[in-house]
Amino acid sequence: MKAALESFFSSKKEDQVVFTIDHHKGSEEHQLNEEYFDSEIFDYSLNAVNTFPLFIKNIRAFDLEDTVIPIVSSSASVAKGWNKNLGMVFIDGSHSLESATLDYESWESHIKNGGALVIHDIFEDPELGGQAPYEIYKRALGEGYKLPQIVPKFIIGHSDMAPGRKSDPGMNFPWKRFSEKGLSIWPKNILNVQVDWDIFKYNAERFGYRAPTDNTDGWTKVLDVFRLRFQQPLPKALLLHI
Repeated sequence: MKAALESFFSSKKEDQVVFTIDHHKGSEEHQLNEEYFDSEIFDYSLNAVNTFPLFIKNIRAFDLEDTVIPIVSSSASVAKGWNKNLGMVFIDGSHSLESATLDYESWESHIKNGGALVIHDIFEDPELGGQAPYEIYKRALGEGYKLPQIVPKFIIGHSDMAPGRKSDPGMNFPWKRFSEKGLSIWPKNILNVQVDWDIFKYNAERFGYRAPTDNTDGWTKVLDVFRLRFQQPLPKALLLHI
């Protein structure tokens, strides 16, 4: 959900709509007793994962009801009856190769000329994550898709996208070195001054941060990830025993 919020906000700004297609039964890793099981999305009356109530709650919380149109079904089933061209297709589903391939083959032909194909969780190194999205990414490049030129301000970390839920790439990620190579942004000066919440919230939203909840707890999570990115650790001391 949170991985797609920025596209929702952009679509609202441009007076466009977003169709979300999800069976809302959760991925393999979200099921009971699996690594990423979350009781918040488990319906004990059905004895099954059901992410739809939380999805609607978030859509309403961010005032996106006129922008986001949810379709509760499998991706392939909806694609069979789809007859409109799309400006962007965002594939963020199951990470099995079979499922990722089915999503790609079901929707790739609906992307209009000049449109975009976006694939979530691409890991070139299998030690870092599943390979299904990466295989689809390579296939798309082989079938004529081109990588866009991305300006530095749009290169962000997982923690920037999902404050409070994600912590990677972590405090040791070299954002400042990336900025020196034109791959990120970095402030000219970092001042250790006390700023009130209203000023911080205003500037954080201008920068692009979104709090998971609009209260002190939510904005504290934004502050935490802001510090995670811009307060780089000091060099480790070298202790010599003589």
